[in-house]
Amino acid sequence: MKKTNKYIHEWNNCLSHNIKIHDETLREGIQSLGSAVTLEEKKEYLDSVLTMPVSSVCLGFPASGAKIYDEIDNLIPYIISSKSDIAISCAARTTMNDIAPIIKLSQKYGCNIKVNAFIGTSQIRQYIEKWDIKHICSLIRKTVEYVKSQGLDICIITEDTTRTSPEMIKAVYMTAIEAGCNDICFCDTVGHVDFTGIYNLFQFIKEEIALNNEELVIEWHGHNDRGMALENSLFAAMMGADIIHVTSFGIGERCGNTPLELLLLNLSLMGNTEFKNSLKILTDHCYKFSEIFKWKISENYPVWGENAFTTVSGVHASAIYKAFDMPDNLIEKVYSFIEPSLLGRQQIVKINYMSGKSNVLYWMKNNRIKPDDRAVEDILEIAKTSIMPLPEELLWKIVHKSKNR
Repeated sequence: MKKTNKYIHEWNNCLSHNIKIHDETLREGIQSLGSAVTLEEKKEYLDSVLTMPVSSVCLGFPASGAKIYDEIDNLIPYIISSKSDIAISCAARTTMNDIAPIIKLSQKYGCNIKVNAFIGTSQIRQYIEKWDIKHICSLIRKTVEYVKSQGLDICIITEDTTRTSPEMIKAVYMTAIEAGCNDICFCDTVGHVDFTGIYNLFQFIKEEIALNNEELVIEWHGHNDRGMALENSLFAAMMGADIIHVTSFGIGERCGNTPLELLLLNLSLMGNTEFKNSLKILTDHCYKFSEIFKWKISENYPVWGENAFTTVSGVHASAIYKAFDMPDNLIEKVYSFIEPSLLGRQQIVKINYMSGKSNVLYWMKNNRIKPDDRAVEDILEIAKTSIMPLPEELLWKIVHKSKNR
């Protein structure tokens, strides 16, 4: 359990191990409808990602077409020239035709490009594709052996893992491991699983596949179709996942993926010090992403929404106002789960019909205005008729008018 202080009792536990973050925004993310970005915008995005504690980035699916290949061909040297230690990966199906372009790019730039090789394994996918376990295991074995023979790293990603039978999971992962792959990824492709399923899946992996293999890396790739991508990713981390796949703001096909910014924030609160030291940088990244992808951040989005640290409630404002001059920055803690200033944000108190005297007094003190009973009454008289918070210019106008009466 995390440390409790004299103000706040802490029920939450810390994670037992550090988690690495894999950014899929430039592959999975741009599958989101309306999320097309240019090559130069992708470079801008990478500039932002490279400032954060992100361990690896997927640049795309080079076999999908000439445009994507050419863009990846430009992005690889861009990353290399940045002198960043971020790892580069590309997606491929378990076919030689998909893997060949990745090997070509790797040889061209003399760098290790990790191959994220995926194949569907669920019964429904097998039925539709007319695949069987023998065929799938054969593709995996050939893929792993070929990639390893070229000196590249590989992760075997089983699409629809969370709807795949235990027998199939064991067969494909044991095949991959025996062929020389020590990096596997569980994929909740349609956002099917809940925390009970994640628990069962990880327990099965530990008992039947991982055993005492300390070199085995487990990755988690979640989707948000049930609105559980973030929660599931955190639970997967608690269950032993080493790497979590994310996209900025969770953009992606259908309902999207695990949001990079919220995962990093929550992992920092769960004890990952590397992430905690990057919170202000994370805020910069969020606004840069919004600009590049033309992505409007909703007003009530956690932390980075306009209203994330804003209150109009008179009861809440009363406690915040009382804490104004108290020690230990209590003003930022009494009604926030995190100190807003750690993220480059600030506590905001607004005034409308739900507000009381403390809202006005807070606003005055925050703006270094000497409290004036008449001005307070005049502001509240107008506020009680307004559903929307009173704008700053109106508040100043009322104050000046009251003082001149």
